Amino acid sequence: METASSRSSTSSDSSSIKSVVSSPTSSTSSIKDARLSRRTTADTLSATQLAALNELKSLCRTKNVYWNTGDQEGSRIPPSNDDVTLLRYLRARDFSPQAAFKQYNGTVTWRRKLALDEMYRTAEIAHFEAIRRLMPQWTGRRSRNGVPVFVYSVSKTRPEDLLTTSKKDPSLSSVFLPAEYSTQFVQPLCARMHVNRTMPCSIFIIDLTGVGVKHFWNLRAHLQKASTMATSHYPESVDKIFILGAPSFFPAVWGYINKWFEPNLTSKISVLATSDAKAVLTKHIDVEDLPVSYGGTVAWEYGMSPNLDEEARDMLGSFADNWIEGPIRYAPREDGDEILAAGTEAQGLRTATLAKLSMCLGEPGALVDNGESASPITISSSVTSSSSSSSTAVSTGSIAPPPMYQLSNDTEFAFQLLAFIAQSEYHGASVGEVLTAATTIEYGNFESFYSSFYGMATRVKAVADADAVDALRFPVSVRNAYFRITTYFRATDFCLHGNISDPRLY
Repeated sequence: METASSRSSTSSDSSSIKSVVSSPTSSTSSIKDARLSRRTTADTLSATQLAALNELKSLCRTKNVYWNTGDQEGSRIPPSNDDVTLLRYLRARDFSPQAAFKQYNGTVTWRRKLALDEMYRTAEIAHFEAIRRLMPQWTGRRSRNGVPVFVYSVSKTRPEDLLTTSKKDPSLSSVFLPAEYSTQFVQPLCARMHVNRTMPCSIFIIDLTGVGVKHFWNLRAHLQKASTMATSHYPESVDKIFILGAPSFFPAVWGYINKWFEPNLTSKISVLATSDAKAVLTKHIDVEDLPVSYGGTVAWEYGMSPNLDEEARDMLGSFADNWIEGPIRYAPREDGDEILAAGTEAQGLRTATLAKLSMCLGEPGALVDNGESASPITISSSVTSSSSSSSTAVSTGSIAPPPMYQLSNDTEFAFQLLAFIAQSEYHGASVGEVLTAATTIEYGNFESFYSSFYGMATRVKAVADADAVDALRFPVSVRNAYFRITTYFRATDFCLHGNISDPRLY
């Protein structure tokens, strides 16, 4: 059933900002901080929630608690706490800053004790893969709301493999490495590709087909540890969990399993009958993004490398066809985010850049806590102050202001893009959607301008049309969606008038 939160995402103007057509001519701390915050904005929060976020950030500064200490090898960012991570803990604790800080501080301490970032960066490839095969694996596809789809086939997790792993790592601390693979690579990658997604998380399909009582009992400690891990140290990283192929004894053990999770997580779990599985799954995951085993068309089975969709393949370039095993990192950069190899192989530590992504700016109003609040990025000729959380115009005197960031090297295109963005104030556009369309516009190519906005208009319309059945419950969201659709279809018109006989004008 659709919720108000999922419904309202159709009209959100707090979308992730994707690549722009041209590279910037200068860098500022506001842009850097906004990008490092993973494009979460204050606009997505109520006044009460924003106050709770600011209080949590203040607590972290006062107690000198930072997720990223800035001292990791190869780090290019200062000690900081990004909004996405802080908001996960706030949401898990009903926006209580004190309760969220207690859990957050516990996780930071736990990560330091395990040296988890260093463990992930230097993990031995074979050992990493042995652990990964015991945990949920990414299919390479995303759900309809843009989150990665993971599958965990429990019958293919052999107790003897766990025994081998525990001998090499008695504390089983490395069991957390696959979770780091998700949060350090898969989730931020998928969040970047989906314009309306601001809180990276995952969908899990847990396949219990063929699992007997003895098999389950032998795996119970491993499953409990993984579940406790998700609850304690990776809160709000789960969108939904679907349990398929539940054996006849499952109702008897569900009461036992249920104790591994907190109530807010158990509410996201659905146990599906075999006859209902495809119908339910395809409400959340398109058939073309669902593995064949579960009624879809994707040629992927548990244990295989990710089968990427076309958008991911286009973004990752040659890396998509030369996938590697072992840890991978998504690294925010001022001049374009990077996909980096990590882990240790026979030749030593891997540090290669696997893919270089085009420049990606943060959403206006994005914040990152490195002791300051980042100013909103505004398209203006004035200088903005980054010393406070509000945007303050500064008199430039005899000092020339920094150059304005152009959305395209083509001045006419840049003007048109700014005109469309201006309509976001009246719900006639989404900043993120306009900039996403801008990523595919070629310099001076009117046809690419047409196709970029026509594609965005049809994409938003497809979502709005699919949700129109709830127009009576969510009239504002539906109205705003169609306002945006109208703007994007109108945007296709301006570039066609060079040829008055073009049938697309009529």
